[in-house]
Amino acid sequence: MCKPHYRKDYYLRNKERENARFKAYREANLDREKARFAAYAEKRWGAERAALAQAKADRIVATEKACTKCGERKPKDQFHKDPRRLDGRYSWCKPCFHEQVASIRTPESEALRRQAAYADPERRERLLEGHRKWSKANPEKNREYARAYQARKREATVEEVDYGLIIERDGMHCYLCRSDIADLDVLHFDHVVPLSRGGAHSMGNIKPTHGTCNQRKHNKLLSELDWYQP
Repeated sequence: MCKPHYRKDYYLRNKERENARFKAYREANLDREKARFAAYAEKRWGAERAALAQAKADRIVATEKACTKCGERKPKDQFHKDPRRLDGRYSWCKPCFHEQVASIRTPESEALRRQAAYADPERRERLLEGHRKWSKANPEKNREYARAYQARKREATVEEVDYGLIIERDGMHCYLCRSDIADLDVLHFDHVVPLSRGGAHSMGNIKPTHGTCNQRKHNKLLSELDWYQP
């Protein structure tokens, strides 16, 4: 094997180790690497563009970054990752980002967003498939959420529930939107008073509803729904 092919083959077989060695060398000789890059940039692009390139390089290797919203300088791990940015980090720090998201994503807008997402059958199937993949990839977290749900059920009053009798009692009729449920695929059973709000897991507290209506209601009481008509 000739030298070029041998070097390429060696690098491919030891890629992680070689990258780690190169990163450690670059961090240990940062000033020297900066000087080399500055000389190369000035030779190739001229002094003005070289200065801009050097400023960009300094931002990339910097351990801190200024938030464009609050103006404070913070460590880079206080910024969400964003591959579209030159330094790989979002321009707002995490607290500012979360504050902005909280001001936009109100309970009403989230309910409408979930309703729109599950109204489209294709998108609904993609969301469910993503949930199944996440559950398979994160079994511990999935079991933790299931245990939390079961704990809420244990704290509530639990009775034997016959869902067939509920259908005989209420019919295939959504008690939230007052329309018929056309297919079993979209049939859900909702706790009128949610378990997390002290409701009972009982025949009297469970009624049939559309899946989208159930998702839209979430864990709210009927009195908190401005779209519900008694």
